[in-house]
Amino acid sequence: MHLAEKIVRQFGEPNNFDAQQWLSEWIDQQCPALNNVKPIELLDSDEGALDVEKVLWRMVTGVAA
Repeated sequence: MHLAEKIVRQFGEPNNFDAQQWLSEWIDQQCPALNNVKPIELLDSDEGALDVEKVLWRMVTGVAA
């Protein structure tokens, strides 16, 4: 998951925010933008991984869903 790695590198620990910790917690929680499915449950298929990537990009860019 290259996007997640980029996010962690780009946003890691500004103002004591630990992006890697946040991502490790976020990926294992139900996500409303993914129909309340945990992102980790979608990563075993190309389509699911793309859906997770889209959500992460919307978070980074601030684009509404």
